Amino acid sequence: MTISLQVPSEATSETFSRAMEALGAHPDQPRNRRAFRYLPPFRKLVLSRTAAQRADLAAATPVGWQYLISDPLGNAVIDLSDKILDTFSSVRRGPFAERYQDVLKSIEADRGAAAEDYRAEVLEMPQIGTCALMARETYDVWFYPVCLNGRISELSFLSEHEFFATVPKPQRLPDNESGNDPAGPVI
Repeated sequence: MTISLQVPSEATSETFSRAMEALGAHPDQPRNRRAFRYLPPFRKLVLSRTAAQRADLAAATPVGWQYLISDPLGNAVIDLSDKILDTFSSVRRGPFAERYQDVLKSIEADRGAAAEDYRAEVLEMPQIGTCALMARETYDVWFYPVCLNGRISELSFLSEHEFFATVPKPQRLPDNESGNDPAGPVI
């Protein structure tokens, strides 16, 4: 149906304008073609490894906004921070940005035909190298992975249960492999 986007503050919009000026001034940008196209931003949420292992989506913290831009150098994903005003924290190009664009097309194709509206947001779990765009409907959340566990993902979409099943579980070494002697220290 229709995508519902949250609107960033005016300060975020100003930061985005400054980020675009900085990218336009980059030496690799062709001087005669500095036009940028971009989509409205998506709210970015971050989830810790521990919360992800518990599949606790409610623990995700809003930290900023993500924009997908296109310029003469290709696609890029720009992160703007809510925590430090007037900053953009990263610009990601290459396979990540290309996959991000593919994911957005998949969401549009899949959810655009759905009967109800949905809200699109970004969920990142930096400790495990995972990023996905989420399409939230009234009762369901669909995850469209950009990267899972540090690798660009080719999966189309996952239910909430399937998505959290990809989160690596903590591995505990047996005491004798971790350097701890189960009998205690030798004196």
